[in-house]
Amino acid sequence: MPTSVNITFTGLLVFRRDPATEEYEVGILRARDAHEPHFLQIEISPDGREPWQIPQDDLEQHIQNGNVRWQLEVEGSSRLGIEARRDKPGDRKDPRRENDRDLGWIINLENDEFHNQPLTRTPNALQPVIRLKQGTLFTSCKTDSVDTIQGQHDPRDFGFIAGGIGLKIDTSEGQEPVLNFLNQQGEKVEIFRLQRTDEVSYQISIFNTPPEGTPIMEGHFHLYYDRLFKGVQENDRYDLKRHENPIIEPPRDRCLEAKKFTPNPFKCGGILVGGEEPLG
Repeated sequence: MPTSVNITFTGLLVFRRDPATEEYEVGILRARDAHEPHFLQIEISPDGREPWQIPQDDLEQHIQNGNVRWQLEVEGSSRLGIEARRDKPGDRKDPRRENDRDLGWIINLENDEFHNQPLTRTPNALQPVIRLKQGTLFTSCKTDSVDTIQGQHDPRDFGFIAGGIGLKIDTSEGQEPVLNFLNQQGEKVEIFRLQRTDEVSYQISIFNTPPEGTPIMEGHFHLYYDRLFKGVQENDRYDLKRHENPIIEPPRDRCLEAKKFTPNPFKCGGILVGGEEPLG
């Protein structure tokens, strides 16, 4: 039977497309010591089996050792590059079946909906940075309709945004996705390898969120500015709030707030940047 690996990315994450290779990077925003601490976590769920997590301490130790450039390769495949429908929707208030999985629902802080210019990134604020080598990148779920607020300006009715990003990898011929990095000796060190993929489908969750059970006190979107885009002045910064009057849910694929690996979608859900410079 056809098999695949589906990876969901949620939380304080930054995506960037590499125009030279058609690959993508995803950077994990470092916020372990924030007032609302966020931790990198990876959960692996083989179909029909109990899910398991890679210990957080193991992931953090790799980073502390200076191994911050990771890559998700697909062994046994000749295809390279990431497929994605990148154009932003023509109307964020009206998702349609033909576009509701497009990557373009993600927030791009550098396009004309927000700052309309490249933003200077703080070095080493994104660790690790994972290079995605192959697959189809898409919006896995959308938030309820949101308002955007810039500085002291009145809220603006913005519409729906991506609350999670998915990556689908075809493994019907036994291709093996492997997350690894090169150590100081130039050797590949595996973080995880998925096997028997021609028989078993996998769901992977990569999330950078507060620990389960953490009280939600305020929005987390400000951490992108506090940690990554420090040069943006306070009155120029954006925040997101649920559009309350009335609360409007997307017609399909609404993000589930109850799952531990899904952040409250109005606090953090991943953003996109551009440019020629790698994320890290």
